[in-house]
Amino acid sequence: MREETAEPAAASSFAGQVARLAFPIGVGLQSSLLEAGIDAVRISGSGELAPAHNRLERIDPDSVGILTRTALRTLTALDQGGRLAAAPGRYVTVLGLVLPGWVVSLCAATLLLPVAFATADAAARARRQGQRLRVGVALVTSFALPLLVLVGGLRVAGMAGWFGPSGLGVSDPFAVGPNGGRVALLAAIAVLALGCWFAVRALGRAARSPAAGAGIAIVLAVAGAVLWLANPYALVVWLPALHVWGLRALLVPATGGGRGAGTLAVGLALPAAVCVHLLLRTGTSPVEGAWHALIAVAQGAADEVVVATSALFVAAGIALVQHLRANAERAEARRAEARAHPGRALR
Repeated sequence: MREETAEPAAASSFAGQVARLAFPIGVGLQSSLLEAGIDAVRISGSGELAPAHNRLERIDPDSVGILTRTALRTLTALDQGGRLAAAPGRYVTVLGLVLPGWVVSLCAATLLLPVAFATADAAARARRQGQRLRVGVALVTSFALPLLVLVGGLRVAGMAGWFGPSGLGVSDPFAVGPNGGRVALLAAIAVLALGCWFAVRALGRAARSPAAGAGIAIVLAVAGAVLWLANPYALVVWLPALHVWGLRALLVPATGGGRGAGTLAVGLALPAAVCVHLLLRTGTSPVEGAWHALIAVAQGAADEVVVATSALFVAAGIALVQHLRANAERAEARRAEARAHPGRALR
């Protein structure tokens, strides 16, 4: 491609490569072949997504010629070079060096261990004090279950064919656009998830329990371990949230709580940056990107474990905010009582 266009080929940055591997969503017609186990490369002049149907009338003959010659030279080189023994695994390039996947996995595990050790120590200390750790797990469950119902509903709808043939919407989002039936289906799934939240919201009463923080930290550590086994690159994206939220959850008794909005924002900053990067790389608007993500989840193009674990991380962050606010309100009530009855406070 570089020789045909006489222009330097753009290379993805290290952060961009990690973002792609963290949320591996097949984009383009080659995604269906890759899902079937067939190695494929897509050469396109319209970017990563298929061109919109209203752009087909403005095809540039020069661009078609460049792409055709590039494809022909690539096929010729593959025929003359012979078959590869195996397809290359996951890797990233930085400063001209190739880092295999096991290096990233080792680094992610090293950064995961401090959170795991701190959580285990706090859980053991809470158990010795007779505190119930399951209240924190129940609090996270009250927010995670509706999100998982939403994801599961999308997947079931995709398997039923509501979002078109498998792989079509991901390779060409313009071919599977929103219509009345799909919008009504999404509304029904949202209502189902909302009803699930109303059914389990009683679990949110555990936010006032002092042991809820340790339970939230346990959920975060377990989710991080699962994500490390499934996709270490995704764990790299969620590591800031894991450290900040886990540490904040364990320090709630010492700090007295807080509003928690800033803590939640810090943890979500890197995943949000990844989403923005993907939008810029694909050239889609936020609305188009959200629709594309819905189709990817529904058709199974997005890694189910990564999606489910990410939902669990988001639920843990929301649960932490609830826990911080509940503890802040409780501390404020104690201070108000002390001001109203100073003698009682001294006793």
